[in-house]
Amino acid sequence: MKQQGFTLIELMIVVAIIGILAAVAIPAYQDYTIRAQVSEGLNMAGEAKASVSDFYSNRGRLPSGNASAGLPTAGSLTGNYVDNIAVNSGVVTITYGNRVNNNVASSTLALNPFTADGCGSCPVVWVCGDATAPSGTSIISGATAATTDLLAKYLPADCRN
Repeated sequence: MKQQGFTLIELMIVVAIIGILAAVAIPAYQDYTIRAQVSEGLNMAGEAKASVSDFYSNRGRLPSGNASAGLPTAGSLTGNYVDNIAVNSGVVTITYGNRVNNNVASSTLALNPFTADGCGSCPVVWVCGDATAPSGTSIISGATAATTDLLAKYLPADCRN
């Protein structure tokens, strides 16, 4: 007699393997989606970074807030995952909210303005999150470095040490 199909043991082994793979894949996928949500904030902050850079290159100092940088109020700069984008003494701070994953809700990501040491007219270099500033640069006078409270695993690669 010829056997057709799979035995119960073989099917149980296949189901167990699929379960193990799913248990590993789901948390990794969740971290990936959170990083994508954080990236939305960085994309939205592009305009704020450009405004602060322009202000600095034209006036030699940093703007005090959104209005002096020529931006709408912080609460007006929102997105699917971004609650607001604020400029404070040249530092751009992204606050996450709205439909963002609960693991990063109300967390902030800071973009600190740096420039080459001893060069008042050099372009602004933005240092994101926990990243180390490039050698030979220092934070622009008047800016107080803001901290990021997002976990490193949720930061884009450019924002990690």
